[in-house]
Amino acid sequence: MTTNFTACTNEDLLSDVLAMMHARGLIHVLLLDADRHPLGVLNAHNGLRAMLAAGNHEEALLRNYVMELGYQ
Repeated sequence: MTTNFTACTNEDLLSDVLAMMHARGLIHVLLLDADRHPLGVLNAHNGLRAMLAAGNHEEALLRNYVMELGYQ
């Protein structure tokens, strides 16, 4: 068993964590709180899904703004 592991906190940007995971070839990363207690595990698939959903939401807001519907 190894004592070296890669972790992130809920303060880290999701895009930065996913980029680090990609660079290191990781699929899962341990998520820690501010006191370094484990909160859970971040899966790359779920992280990418969350980024896609956020991008789709932002796209819809921008489309509404450009079409003069305003922010909703």
